[in-house]
Amino acid sequence: WGESNLLEFARMAAEEGPRRRRERKPISWVTILFALGVGLFLAKRLAPPDKRDAGSFIERDEESGYAAQFVGSRLLESQRSAFQLVEVHESPFFGRMLTIDGALMITSRDEFVYHEMIAFVPLAYLPQRGLDVLVVGGGDGGTVARILADRRVERVVVVELDSVVVEMSRRHFPELTAAFDDPRVEVLHDDGARFVAQQLEANPHGQLFDCVIVDSTDFGQHAHPLFSDKFFVEARALLRPGGVVVLNLESPAWSLSVVAAVRRQLSAVFGHVAVYQAFVPTYLSGHYSFALCSDDVNVDTTPPAALALREPTRYYNRGVHRAAFALPEEVRVALDSHYEL
Repeated sequence: WGESNLLEFARMAAEEGPRRRRERKPISWVTILFALGVGLFLAKRLAPPDKRDAGSFIERDEESGYAAQFVGSRLLESQRSAFQLVEVHESPFFGRMLTIDGALMITSRDEFVYHEMIAFVPLAYLPQRGLDVLVVGGGDGGTVARILADRRVERVVVVELDSVVVEMSRRHFPELTAAFDDPRVEVLHDDGARFVAQQLEANPHGQLFDCVIVDSTDFGQHAHPLFSDKFFVEARALLRPGGVVVLNLESPAWSLSVVAAVRRQLSAVFGHVAVYQAFVPTYLSGHYSFALCSDDVNVDTTPPAALALREPTRYYNRGVHRAAFALPEEVRVALDSHYEL
């Protein structure tokens, strides 16, 4: 361009600027809010990993140094009872989550795995009708709900130490705790080990229950009495002939020494002890175990009976039942070792 063209362009630009400023429309609130939303989204995405979702629930295993973060979860309720910190979180994927002292107990998404396996496996070895079942712990209601699914069950006594667990579960897991309102169920808030001892004092001959299920927190301060020799001996005495005791153990993958030690402890009390497994995705290792104990039921020679269930299962079936006792070789070998707690 020549000099005259450049001067003309500059003149036109100078006249256009003020005109455009006069015609500029004010920015709408929608535009402002949209811009803020985009900014917050980008800030969250670009933040360092340890700063993202700071409010999300994180479960940590101190021994292994492993942690699982439930991204996007939020705390719904928190109460410190006389015994422990009880909280309920909500996750977009896993639904409601019950935690105790920072340890995950159940989630809405996969609670059925744990509860079906702790309830249906022992019930399958009781062929008779009119069953009486004692549940020690189980304040979330899931185990009782599965027990009642078997038409042969006549009575369930639940002994839960912490009433706060039951109260919060009623608010956040009503589909499970509805079982507590069944007329066949009696809910008591007491120390489970003390309750068992008192039952034997009042009934020295025992034989009060066909099945005793210990659905407690993992081995620790408040659950410690439930893993004592005294409790195991007294729970055995409560059983009728052919009865079984089941208790939740630990992860064979991460706490194999604990599983082996408890199995050895139980074997000194019961004639037959069998460890079986389930795969619970939201538990830290995903691999969990239980112990089935009896003087009469030997899982190698006693075939499981058919359950009289009112509704279809989601995890348990006859094939899963049999396979649950097929333990990995490392676990099988460790169970014959001499670990002690």
